[in-house]
Amino acid sequence: MKKIACAALKLKSDGRIFHGKRHNDCIFVAHRVSGEKPVLGTYGFLTTDGKFVDRKQAMDIAIEAGQVGKSLQGTSLYSEDIY
Repeated sequence: MKKIACAALKLKSDGRIFHGKRHNDCIFVAHRVSGEKPVLGTYGFLTTDGKFVDRKQAMDIAIEAGQVGKSLQGTSLYSEDIY
């Protein structure tokens, strides 16, 4: 079963994906590597099969995998929800 593995950030400028435990970790690394300031992109998550998904898709996956409660259905996933 697919699960949410970690937080991720997909850069708007070139599509590179940075991942970490929290989205702040992603921003920090993306800034250090790319030099971009501010770091612009799409916040999302990586799944256990390596796919980048946005916050809404991530919530559906996390609910189905039992990583978060169904009471959060219809909302967006934040890294704090799964750790």
